[in-house]
Amino acid sequence: MRIRSFLFILSVLPFTFSLNSSAQSCDPVRYIDPIFDVTTTLGVEYQQARPYAGLFNQPYHLDIYEPEGDTVTHRPVIVFQFGGGYLIGDKLFPPAPTYCPRWAELGYVCVSINYRLGFSAVSTGSAERAVYRGVQDLQAALRFLCEFSDDYGIDTNRIIVTGNSAGAVSTFHSTFMDPSQAPPSYQGFGIGLDSYSLGGVFDSGNNYWNNEEVSAAGIICNWGAILDTSFIGDGADDWVPTIMFHGTEDDLVPYVEGQPFDSPFFPTVLGSYLINERLD
Repeated sequence: MRIRSFLFILSVLPFTFSLNSSAQSCDPVRYIDPIFDVTTTLGVEYQQARPYAGLFNQPYHLDIYEPEGDTVTHRPVIVFQFGGGYLIGDKLFPPAPTYCPRWAELGYVCVSINYRLGFSAVSTGSAERAVYRGVQDLQAALRFLCEFSDDYGIDTNRIIVTGNSAGAVSTFHSTFMDPSQAPPSYQGFGIGLDSYSLGGVFDSGNNYWNNEEVSAAGIICNWGAILDTSFIGDGADDWVPTIMFHGTEDDLVPYVEGQPFDSPFFPTVLGSYLINERLD
């Protein structure tokens, strides 16, 4: 159960979104008040990648929610990733159908992505590879949005990444883990479904945006965790405004430290409490 939730607000750097009018005005305020209807584009292919237990690449899609009739040509974008332990879920999984339109009503573009699912539940290395695939897929989606930013009215300097549970885990690792810090399991091990290398973090799925890393301007992580808090603070690009939500009695993703689902086959992860300490 996720109860007795704490809210952490960590202002590493301030968000610099310009508002159209003063908060003291009676007029609606962009990015604060719901002032738009929403236009939704479902099922946009952003990459083709090899899934767990698959031999061939498959297409993966994202949904785009935009403020209807907006005259601003480049808006900040919120990129959302559903939860489900890298085993289940979909880009239309709750809360996406209400969460994403809400951001678009405020004036943001919001995007909900599908990503690769599946791993061996009795292998720590396989679970690590699921996280690594999630980071690859997130970066592929971000490259797609940068490549076609003019089509969707996106400001590539104001990308906010968010996710629940597994989506938050991908967010943390995409933001703070350097490629050299990836667990060796991504290179493949043993025989069978996990024997092949997953390749580089930034060259999987598509070749958009010159296969460069896309950095977030801010992240919102809901009950997430990270493999190693030492990933945080070892580079200039780690200074990212971060907001975390996590329940102290979460028995799926540890609030402090432990193995997800209390499974001995999952890697030990560090939760929001320790991430907060490291960010401080």
